[in-house]
Amino acid sequence: MDIKEYTKQNAQINESIKALQNQKKRLKSEYIETCAEFKRGEKVEVSFRNGTKKEAFIGNISVGFNNKLKYDFHKVKNDGTASQHQHHFYIYESVKSLDK
Repeated sequence: MDIKEYTKQNAQINESIKALQNQKKRLKSEYIETCAEFKRGEKVEVSFRNGTKKEAFIGNISVGFNNKLKYDFHKVKNDGTASQHQHHFYIYESVKSLDK
């Protein structure tokens, strides 16, 4: 194998990797779009195991390491709008929509 063959095969492999990464990105976004219970920006009530409840807005929605959907929450400010800071509620019992 000479340098030309190596660079040609390397370029082909890189193109295949990029195509698969794009396919994976489309698959994730389709999965989120079809399976997400809540939409981004929706106002929800988060219930915790100790009985407390907090209002929050849905931020980003991503796929976790166990292929479950993971929601990032934004705190509700005093004026009723969403805070810019994300809050990570790691242990919550349930989430219900307040917009419906």
